[in-house]
Formats: sequence, structure tokens, C-alpha cells
Amino acid sequence: MPKPFIIVTGADEAYAQFAGDLIASLERFQKQLRFDIGLLDYGLTPATRAALQRRVTMVVAPPWPFRPDSRFDKQIQARAFATRPFLPDYFTGYDAYAWIDADSFVQHPRGLILLMAAAQPQLAGVVPTIDRSYRHTPASRDWVRERYRMAFGVETAQRLATMPYIASGVVCASVASPLWHLWRDRFQSALEHWDGDRLCDQSILNHVVYLDNVAHHRLPSFCNWLSHLALPMADVAAGALVEPSYPRAPIYIVANSFTEKNVPRRLLRTDGKGAIECTLTLRSVRAALIAARAGS
Repeated sequence: MPKPFIIVTGADEAYAQFAGDLIASLERFQKQLRFDIGLLDYGLTPATRAALQRRVTMVVAPPWPFRPDSRFDKQIQARAFATRPFLPDYFTGYDAYAWIDADSFVQHPRGLILLMAAAQPQLAGVVPTIDRSYRHTPASRDWVRERYRMAFGVETAQRLATMPYIASGVVCASVASPLWHLWRDRFQSALEHWDGDRLCDQSILNHVVYLDNVAHHRLPSFCNWLSHLALPMADVAAGALVEPSYPRAPIYIVANSFTEKNVPRRLLRTDGKGAIECTLTLRSVRAALIAARAGS
């Protein structure tokens, strides 16, 4: 009998602490929402793998999934990008799948409920990088256009650049959604003429959604809050990170999307009493919020 839903993340040893933090955030809601957790092992030590394996349903060490490619098939980050379209192959027997980047954490069950609802038969759920609080810079827009150009050339890049960029840090789809096979097929095709030294799965995901017209739901930014585009604020009374714009509603899934992930961030308090300082992990955020409440 098919199982309803699995949430998958992945890590090498450098990201193991982040993956453990994400898993901790998922464990809080697992009994209530009844989902499984999968982990892709991109280079964990045996001890770390064993420790994480006790907390998840299954661990898989995926090989490079496409034809040999001397530029990318030995890179851990490239393999992490390339394996995301293959979740139904690695974790068989589920009705629907979600991917959440290891450097994220789930703060509110509403985010998971929306992922489950979006991944109905034949459908997918994606999160465009749109929010009234986000600040897109010329440099960030150039970054997006360059990733499109490397994958598809200038003409297609110009077409895709007119549409809201979808980040692949949180994505979900039913097992029957065409997203999976189209993502795989477009990926292999793009690899054959990739013009650049950095692989980007998001370029291909955007092509599949916008130009291949995969049926999908566009989920709100709360389902994958990109902190480098807008730092959350701290609601000490509620014990949660919230959007920085009024009405300062709780963020469901927080992504530590900065390049430097271990740098403490200064998050302004909604009550006007200064700020908390923490790294963007569940453990650090919770400790800072508890300390702030105790000192209020």
C-alpha cells in the first residue's frame, strides 16, 4: 500500500549539523501530520550517518544520476543538485514527496500542511521568490540571468528572467506529477551544452514550471523564507520568527540562505526592545528567544 508523504533533505559532513537541526524541527510535527523523513547522504562519516539514521525513515547515498560529466559528477554540491529530481526513485512507494534544504528549519506546521495539500495527484508545489519584504538587487538579478544562460542560452534566459524566480530549497510534488520526469529530462539536456562551471538545478526547475507548463500551486514566501532577501524579526512574546513587514505573521519555514551560514544575525524585536542575535538554526533561534523572554 502506498504511503502518503515523505519529506527529504540531504547533507554531507559539513552540513550534518544543519540537517540534524532540520530533522529536529520536523520531529515536532511528525506525529501530528504523519509523514516520513528521508535523508540523502552526500558524504557523511559512518558515525554521523548512524546517528542521523536513527531519526529518519531511510538514508540513501545516491550516485551521480546522469551520464558521466567530468565537470560536475565528482562535485558534492553538483550531485546534491542533480539528485533532487529523483526522489521518487530513491524513496519508492509514496504518494507524494517534498524536498527541504538542510540549512532550513520548520517553525510552524502550517508550512508542512501546505506542502502536503499542494502535492495532490498530478500537481506540484513551488515557492517563487516574491514577497513585499524581499529586496532584490541588480546583483541578485544578474545571478539569476547568468544561471539561466549557462543552462539554456541567452534567448531562453531572457524569457525566463521575466518570470518570478523559483527557489528549489522547498519543492513538493505527487509521485504522478510530470515535474519529476521533466526535471530529469531537462537536466540531462541542459548538461549536454552547459556553458559554465557552476551547476544550478533551480534554472531547470524554472524552465519545467514556466515553459513546460507543469501543473502547480505557487506557495507563499512563508513556506521558504529566504533570509538573505529579508531578515526575519523576532516576536519574543510568541517565541517565533516573523515577517519584517506588518502584520508580522509567523514564518512557516525559515531558510538560512546566506552564503556564510554560521555567522550570527541581528534580528530586530517586534516589541521595539532592541534585537536578538543568533545563527539561523532552530537551536540557536530558540535559545535566543528564550533568553530574550527571560530578560524582558
